[in-house]
Amino acid sequence: NTDALVLKVLAKGGKRNETFEKLIYERRTTLAPYGLSMLALALPEKSAEREMARRNLTQFLKVDDENGTAYLNIPSWCCFFWYGNENETNAAYLTLLLADEPNSPVCRKLASYLTANIRNSPWRNSTRSIGAVVRALAGYIIVSGEGAPDGKVTVRFDDREIRSFQISRKNMWNSD
Repeated sequence: NTDALVLKVLAKGGKRNETFEKLIYERRTTLAPYGLSMLALALPEKSAEREMARRNLTQFLKVDDENGTAYLNIPSWCCFFWYGNENETNAAYLTLLLADEPNSPVCRKLASYLTANIRNSPWRNSTRSIGAVVRALAGYIIVSGEGAPDGKVTVRFDDREIRSFQISRKNMWNSD
């Protein structure tokens, strides 16, 4: 898992090492979901290896249509290690999906899960995991277009219109 993280950092810095990539890829079945996400993010986009790493991750994916959420179910064997952090792992998976499948319905569900989990979680004990979630959600807002709203809001009470106004990118933070 540490090697997968190092591999991702090297790839992001433009210092890819194909021998190292091949070694980690061959051992991907021993990685935690976080390490598998790091490996996939390190591999070249649209490569068969990256696609396989993403498919390996789907075995951990749980979708709750009733709540409109999705998350990676972290195996119990890695929960007590640094690579078993639930929020950071799901943030890494969201980052991967945004890069490879930005229109996937899982992206919205994963973003909803992360938002609820980071807001309501009593285990907010890691600034690193909170930072990873904020980074992933910021990426989601950009890719999904939710940072550029354009719509009309009508407030009604007992079938009477109380107020109607337009929300746009210019006034989204300062409207009444």
